[in-house]
Order: sequence, then structure tokens, then C-alpha cells
Amino acid sequence: MITERVQIAGRVDGGGGSAVDRGGAGGAQPANRARRAAARQAGGWLKFELAACAERAGFGSVRLEEGYGDYRADITLYKGSERYDVELKTLNTNYRMPGVEPKHRPITMNIAGVVTDARKLVGTPGRGIVCFILFPLRTGDGQWAHYLARIGNQLDVHLSEAEHCVRMSVQLGEQWGCEVAVCAFPFPVERQAGILSIA
Repeated sequence: MITERVQIAGRVDGGGGSAVDRGGAGGAQPANRARRAAARQAGGWLKFELAACAERAGFGSVRLEEGYGDYRADITLYKGSERYDVELKTLNTNYRMPGVEPKHRPITMNIAGVVTDARKLVGTPGRGIVCFILFPLRTGDGQWAHYLARIGNQLDVHLSEAEHCVRMSVQLGEQWGCEVAVCAFPFPVERQAGILSIA
């Protein structure tokens, strides 16, 4: 079972040198630069960052795109005999702000993607975890919480910022900034009460 507190904020920061904050032959780049790039444009970086974090956290085996039933998990983790299938999503909001490249995928489609992936986890032979990053968010603005509520309502689970999310500030150049929310929850909940917390 996952009994450790999943400290996503520190791990996304790239503490200890992670897949996101390593440069190529030119050496390491600051973690803040990686966060800025991630906030500006989403990509597959989240999958590789979390896989690297899981390895550092002591999971015996970390696999990408391992199958279960008709589906493939973004990340599959093994700790002892326990299997955890993780579905990941990056959700861009409709908020317009300086320093952030606007995206044209409606937030409604992003939310539907999280819900669809969560429902796939009903067929996992292990325990399912849904993880998503929501960005950009206006600094200090709690309006985004209604997106979290919509996901919870569609899945018939209680989701809250305090229990399931971590917010981080991201500086976008010298003039602008925004926040990013990283959220995670077990699904289906009845099989997995108490396996995951975010600090």
C-alpha cells in the first residue's frame, strides 16, 4: 500500500535532479525554468517526472504504458506485490494572462478526458490513481476549484483542494506569474480508501 505522503510539490520542483530539470550535454537547468516551460505549454513531461519521482520514492518497478484489460496506464508502479496504475492528464484552463500561450482545447474537453481515464481504472487489476495538473491559474484566485468539483461530481467522489491538490507559484519571466494546481486521487475510491494523500 502507499502509506507515504505523496509530496508532489517538491517532486515537480525537481528536487535532487529529475528528468525535468536535467539539461542535455550542457548540464542542469534550473527547476524554475522547467516549471515555466511546463506552464507555458503542456507535454509528456509529467509522465516522465512522476516516473522518476516514483523510482526515488522506492518503488521496485516503474513501467510506462503497461496494459490492463483493454487499456494502458500512463505509469504502472509496483511496490512489493502491490500494483498501482496511474492515469495522467494536463488540463489547460481558459484563463488568459500575460506570459502564457493560449490554448484552444476547451476546458470541458479536458475535464471529460480526466473522467474518461478515471473510469478506465475500474478495470485495473491493482489500485488506480488519477493525477492531473491544471494550469494556468490566476495567482490567489480560487475560482478554478469549480473544475475540481465538476470532475468529482461526474465521478461521484468528493474532491477538495485541501485533500487532493497542491498549488504552486510559477514565475513567467520578470513581469508575470501564475499558479499551477497538481491534483491526485485514488479511483475507484471504494477499493482504495486511505492509500494516497498530498502534502
